[in-house]
Amino acid sequence: RGLKSHIHEDMIPKWIDLVIWGHEHESRSNLQNSTVGTFRITQPGSTVATSLVEGEAKQKHVCLVSVRQAPEGTASSHQFMLKSIPLTMVRSFVVDELVLADVEELGEDEVRSSEDINAVLAAKVESLIEVARANTLAPHFAEQRCRVQNPEQVLVRLRVDHTGFDAVNANKFGGQFVGKVANP
Repeated sequence: RGLKSHIHEDMIPKWIDLVIWGHEHESRSNLQNSTVGTFRITQPGSTVATSLVEGEAKQKHVCLVSVRQAPEGTASSHQFMLKSIPLTMVRSFVVDELVLADVEELGEDEVRSSEDINAVLAAKVESLIEVARANTLAPHFAEQRCRVQNPEQVLVRLRVDHTGFDAVNANKFGGQFVGKVANP
């Protein structure tokens, strides 16, 4: 993402009525007025989690845009309506952070074994799995025509600040969650 890899709003011609930003992670489907022009903007976002970033953990949407020719003599040549439709068949995804220095069980004066660190991290991941599964099992989820394969295998991302602590082998740690999460 360099300085030249995006379009500034002031580069969009005045005759444009609606801008739909694509290739963005977070879903911002409500129409917003441009800060520099007369057009409106929506950013429906990706319909699936394409990377494990915080914006992907928010509600996903698709947008239905209806466009019709505006009556003669109006400022715009077209009129449109945008209907935001929340998606219900997206794999549940949660993101959180943990600073090991803030965990009481790993106090400053105690000897911090890798088993203790692993136990704290595993307990945190298990709690995140429960949160994500609770979202998956919401009532609307059962009404789907097309279901997510293995919906109980949720997506979990835990960022860990391990400053002052031994690092945990991520692959070995993740192995204990095979079958519980979609991204061990």
